[in-house]
Formats: sequence, C-alpha cells, structure tokens
Amino acid sequence: MRPQLISNRNKGERPGASAALRTAPMLGTAVSVLLVAVVLCTAPAARAATAVRIEGNAAISTRRLREAAAADLAGLEDPARRQAAAEDAAFQMQSSGRQAGYAFIEVDYAITGEGSDAAVVFKVREGPLVRLGEVSFSGNAFFTAAQLLPHIAQQRPTPYVEADVRAGRSELLQLYREQGFTDVKIGDQQVTLRAERSIADVRFEIAEGTRFVIAGVEFEGDTLPEASPALKGLESSLPGQPFFARRGLALGNSVTEVFTALGFPDAAVSVREKPGPHAGEVVLQVAVVSGPRVRISRVEVIGNKRTRSWFILSRIPVRPGDWFNEKALQDAFRDLYRTGVFSRIVHSLEGTGTERVLQVHVEEAPSREVGVEAGWGAYEQLRGRVSFRDRNIFGTMRSAGTEAGASMKSRFVKADILDPRVLGSDFSLSVPLSWRFREEPTFTEDEVELALHLYRLFSGRITAGLKYAYRFDGLSRLSPDVTPDARGERYNSGSVKANLDIDRRNDVFYPSRGWQTGLAVEVADRRIGGSLDFLRCTASAKLFQSLGAGFVAGLRLDTGFVIPTQSNEDIPVSERFFTGGDGSVRSFDEQQVGPKGPTGDPLGGLASTVVGIEVRRRIIGNFAASLFADFGNVAPNRSLDSAATAMASTADLVDEMWQDYLRDFRAGVGLGFQYLTPLGPVRLDLAWNPAPRASEREADFAWHFSVGMAF
Repeated sequence: MRPQLISNRNKGERPGASAALRTAPMLGTAVSVLLVAVVLCTAPAARAATAVRIEGNAAISTRRLREAAAADLAGLEDPARRQAAAEDAAFQMQSSGRQAGYAFIEVDYAITGEGSDAAVVFKVREGPLVRLGEVSFSGNAFFTAAQLLPHIAQQRPTPYVEADVRAGRSELLQLYREQGFTDVKIGDQQVTLRAERSIADVRFEIAEGTRFVIAGVEFEGDTLPEASPALKGLESSLPGQPFFARRGLALGNSVTEVFTALGFPDAAVSVREKPGPHAGEVVLQVAVVSGPRVRISRVEVIGNKRTRSWFILSRIPVRPGDWFNEKALQDAFRDLYRTGVFSRIVHSLEGTGTERVLQVHVEEAPSREVGVEAGWGAYEQLRGRVSFRDRNIFGTMRSAGTEAGASMKSRFVKADILDPRVLGSDFSLSVPLSWRFREEPTFTEDEVELALHLYRLFSGRITAGLKYAYRFDGLSRLSPDVTPDARGERYNSGSVKANLDIDRRNDVFYPSRGWQTGLAVEVADRRIGGSLDFLRCTASAKLFQSLGAGFVAGLRLDTGFVIPTQSNEDIPVSERFFTGGDGSVRSFDEQQVGPKGPTGDPLGGLASTVVGIEVRRRIIGNFAASLFADFGNVAPNRSLDSAATAMASTADLVDEMWQDYLRDFRAGVGLGFQYLTPLGPVRLDLAWNPAPRASEREADFAWHFSVGMAF
C-alpha cells in the first residue's frame, strides 16, 4: 500500500473536482506512526531533563535554530557527552545562521547545573544580514562575465553565503574543464565588504591556460570489419571537441559497447592520449583486444517465483544460437523494470570459449498493492477511495486492478486489465470497465463505459495514445432550464480519442520550473456505435518559471470545443463544457461561469477557455502563499432571456460559438495559502469577483478548500 495524491476531474473537459489525498496505510506505516507518537509523547520529558534556552537572536527564529541543531540538542541528555553535544549544537546553529546570510553570526554556550538541574544557554550574536553585491571576474576570455555569473548567484538579491560561493567556484572550475581548459586556475573568492558590512562584493581571478581539443582518434589492435562502421562514426564525431579527463573513459566505454553488441563480451579497450600536431591538440589512441566472439547455447532464468520463465524469456531478444548482444539485453531489462514486477535484474555468462550459457538473475518486487484514499474537494467535499492491483497476474507481467470510491456528490466502480507490452511491442493496452454516478449543479449523470486504450510512453515524459470508448449515459434530475434538444435523458455513444501529452515540470505537486502541454481530439460517430455524432478538441498548456528570490510564476491555458456533426442538432448537456470552481475561475462556485437559465442553473456551452496566472512563494517551512488571477468563459454565451431558445440550425449554433469563443471572459483575483505535504499541497483559496452580475445573483467572493494546486 502506498500513500498517493490524485487529481480528479470530471471527464477532463469540465474542471471542478479537486485533488484528493491518498492515505494508504500499511503495517510499516502504522509502526512508523506509533514510533513518532512515542517520540512526541516522550519529548517533553526529555526536554524537561535539560533546560535549553536560546538568547540574543532577533532576525533568526528560535525554531529555526532548534531545528538546525535538533540531533545535537537531544544528545544533551547524556551527561558524558553533554559538553560535546552543546559545542556541536552551537556549531549547527551558527551554520544555519550563515546559510541565511548572517555571515558574522557567532553562537556561544554555557552549561550550568548537573543532572535534572542541568541547563544550557546558547547566546547568539547575529551581526548584520549580508547580501551578495557585485560579482566580478578577471582573466576570463573564453566565457563572458554574464555566462559565469549564474554559477555564483542563481537569484538576485542573494544573501552572501560563503559555502555557496565556494560551491560556485567549484562549478566554474568544472565549466572550464569541460571546455578543454584542463589546467585552469581560479583563485579563492576575494571579498570586499561595504555599507557597514551589509553588502559583500566578490571577485575571482581566473587563469584559463591552454584550451585542449581533440585532433583525432586512432584505433589499433582488433579493429574488426563488423565494428568498422561504428568505429568510424566515433572517429568522425570527436575531432574539434574539447578534451577533458573523462573523454578517454567515455570513448573507451563507447568502443566497449560496440564490441559487446557484436558478440565480444570479453573485449578489453584502453585509451591513451598523445600530443597532436599543434599546440593544444590531443590525439586519442584506442587499443582493442576483442577476445572470442560468443554464441549463446542456452538461456536460463534464475530467481523467479511468481513470474513464468517462458514469459520472461519471451521478452529477452537473445535466443540460443544468437551472438551475445549486451545492448539488446540492457534494452530488454529496462523494459522489464518498467513493468514494476522486478526489483533487480542482472545477467552472467557461464562457461568459456565461443559458446556459453546466458543466465538471467531476477528478483521480484511485491506485485500486489492495496490503497485507501481520503480527501476533500471544494465541490465534492468529503471523498474516499479503495483500490487493489496485482501487477503480475498469472505470472505474465500483466496487470489487473479494481477500485471503488464515493464522495458527497459521486460514486464510482472501475476494473481494468493492462498489458504493458502488447504483442511484444512498445505499446501498452488497457481495457477498463467503469460505472460512475455524479451529481452536477444542472443534472445527475449515471454512466457505464467500456474502453480499449492503446498508448506508448516515450522518453522525455511524452505519452501518446488512442482510445475507443463505448458509453451508456442516463441523465436525471435535469434542471428545467435545460433546452429540450439538449436533455438527451438516455443515450449511448461510441468515440475514438487520440491524445498527446508532454510533461517537463520539475515537480508534479508544486512545480517551480518547466512546462506541461496536452492535446486531444475525440470523434463520436454512429457508425462506430452509439447515437451521437460530434467532434471534441481540447488543448492545455502550463508554464512555470522562477522569478528569483523564491518567487515562481505559473501560467495556464485550457481551451476546447465540441461541435455536433452528421445529423445531430445539439449536444447533450452532459457532454458540454462548464467552467468555474476551484480548478478554473476561482471567484465562482462549481460550473457557475457562462449562460444560465431562468432558475439560475448553468447550461454549459460548446466551448470554453480558461487562462490563469499565479505567483507563488514559500513563506516559512512548508507554508506557501500565492496571488492569482483567473479568466474564463463559456461559448456561446446566450443571455438569460434567450437561453432556452433553440437555434435555427446547427450551423447557427456553431457560428455563435466561434463568435463568442474569446468573448465575455469572467475574472477572479485572489490570494491562496498552501501547506506542502509529501503527498501534495493542502490549499485554501480566497477569490474576488471584480464584476459580479446582480441579474445572475453572483457573489462578490468565493473560497475553496482542496488538495492539490489549481494547476
């Protein structure tokens, strides 16, 4: 069982439901919680034995100093090491202060009393907060100062931290060496203080020396005809490249990979450097001893308990009679690791000579997982979910699972089977069957779906997929505001959906840099099942960028449209776009942006666009805050008087949608507070509607409590 965080969106096109917190306790977790409780309960008694006071600190909080020295403060309870623990604690407090920019901080201590009367007083002299001022360089010719500066000061203004500046000097050395300056010298930082020791200017003197580049590569020894194309490729790719110490090692590894992929597992490669024809040039000499070329006589699997040997063998491309191929084996092992079934996979060759036995040793990871989730959403309120998954059913590395959940507004049950490498390809095939019941502000939906989902995970966190889904939908408790042609109280649909998603964020829960984008096109047609014909397109993009000083800017765009095709005259209300709520325009309640009927219920539309900007920053510890502005609309946006009036034709409806696509954006401006947990942020957003419409009974303010960021 694993604790997890989920984000639950209604069909993906109607944002509103919030993320939920997975709390998947297991025996180990329970024991850990019990131990933490014992520690917390006994901590007061421990602190009572040796009184600890921290005096003199003004800008640096006592809590920060205690946390920095927590381990050493606990050691004060041992009289035998109390003196050493106090000295170590003072050092840790001093280091924490210097890390915060108090370069002249000093922490002394005094011990009084013995036994239960012992007390330790830490006296802090903070000194001024020192900020990093001008950073300058001399002697640099290859790199400009602008290129060197980010390695010393990532964000401005920056507190002066001596350890960080020293680390930046090490980065500069590495930067120069990777460009071929093997003899570069960079002196220690020269610090000049000004403005009453509150600003530290730093200067580095650089002696670049000679830049070395690779003039050529020479091979000698067993340069076999089979290896010639690959060796020529290496030979042509290196001349002109900067030379540094790891170049020889990297080249040797590349040549070894060439020979082991051709069946030479014992190949020995050595690389030497010699001066080139001109100053600053280096020639790399590569000596190869190939050893015997080895055929595989037999392949054995060792260590598997649940997984069937024949199934593992089917995923290994090397067969008896084939030449040994290290690269093919490593590629196969990576695919096996991706199934989640194995925790360790290694191989060995048994025997000598030109025929050997390939042994594949595996260790299986736990394959069964039970999950329990609990959480809260601004609209769904209390929610929960239980799940079970077996990642190795019948010992075939295929996965099967089931889950069920409920909230104050919804219920669902889902089961699926997953083949991570269908027909031995790089594609995965999932077959989910689900039932879902959900109460929306305008209607209640009861849905059953059976789908086939074929997808592939590419490097760089890129996912592409194709999904066929057949759905049975029943609508009830429909608002009287819903037009007759959009009521569709019972219908079924068959659709094909293609999607492409790319995720380059540095963190899933609270990103500080990177971007994410997605595109999906769905076609429903009676010829592939069902009673609906429509085209739905959605696109999303998110960008996160550091602004310096701990601030992060987030931008988001979500847009989409659905249009009827063939003989359809309108789209059922459950297939329309709705906007408003904690995941879109936060100055509105769930789905309250866009056209409404006479009773005030939302009608949805054929298109929606949401744009948002948010500036976030950690405040202290795990607490963070944000300022945000949301803008969103629904199109076509008909007035209350005409909302129940059907269009003359489908073409008129679509034309009006395009006319309103980028019109009548509603705004929300507000302040958010987050507490960052390992499972994601717990969030409270307060939003103001700058232009509430009295005719639609809109409130001036809205608040949302949820788990997970809005985007």
